[in-house]
Amino acid sequence: MARGSNVIRTEQEKYIVSSVERTHIWLEVLHGEDKGIRVSIPLYSEEQSNDITEVVRSLEKRDVVSATLESSGELPRNWIVNSITKIN
Repeated sequence: MARGSNVIRTEQEKYIVSSVERTHIWLEVLHGEDKGIRVSIPLYSEEQSNDITEVVRSLEKRDVVSATLESSGELPRNWIVNSITKIN
């Protein structure tokens, strides 16, 4: 994970959508040392562009994506999508 200006940004990773809830989705890392880690992403966020929000809202369980995520350095982490591409 890259760090700077109190913002934490992940490297580009492949994730699988493990769950879709009413207000958020769960992404699970598919490969590497973080394999299996799950993060919650809001379906709506003022901090995400409309294009990213549109992609996030279109995702379904078992979809695979390539994405970078970011969060403020504060705990608990509130992750948002910085970039995302649907693979399947």
